[in-house]
Amino acid sequence: MRLGPQCYVNAEDSAILARYINDCRNALLYNVRFDKRADLQLAHVIAIRPIRRGHELYASYGRFYWIGKTPTKLRLADVVKLEEEDEKEEQAT
Repeated sequence: MRLGPQCYVNAEDSAILARYINDCRNALLYNVRFDKRADLQLAHVIAIRPIRRGHELYASYGRFYWIGKTPTKLRLADVVKLEEEDEKEEQAT
């Protein structure tokens, strides 16, 4: 991840837990954001809505990351269905 001019986070480093945060390319599902601090050579992960234990973390990687890639589009109904399934699964445990 680019923090600033000539400053990047190395996602190959297994100590960087933020490497497990995905970009689903659907702003309805984003639940965290990166607070980039190039001067400190780090980025904080900030929750932007409540996150239930065991749920995937999603943040935008930015538009330049996806140049040349083909997105998969989700409909709002699909997102609602996934959330309902998660809720039922959570209630069953």
